[in-house]
Amino acid sequence: MGVAVEMTKLPFFKKMLFGEMTLAADYNQGFDDVPGSTTRGRVSLGAEYRPFTFLPLRAGVAFGGEDRFNLAFGLGFHSSVFDLDLASENLNWIFNTDSFSYVSLALGMKIKF
Repeated sequence: MGVAVEMTKLPFFKKMLFGEMTLAADYNQGFDDVPGSTTRGRVSLGAEYRPFTFLPLRAGVAFGGEDRFNLAFGLGFHSSVFDLDLASENLNWIFNTDSFSYVSLALGMKIKF
């Protein structure tokens, strides 16, 4: 279950923000305690800020579930010809090196015809 709000669509925030901003919140609940799933709930919060149309900046945090705490960052470059996105998850090890378990890096590209 989740919700997302485009902040620049709200009159009050439209005057305050340069660019566009989207905020999102999700709650995930598993029903079986099996590998790849858990009965512990997970709350995720995320934001995407576009100071310019071609430059989305993203950040997110998740609490609960198997991982307990996750911090993620990402950015992109979008043009009329292609989209290039880079993201990383579990960056909380930067702030607490004792909690290092894994880091992920994802790169995505979409070519527009």
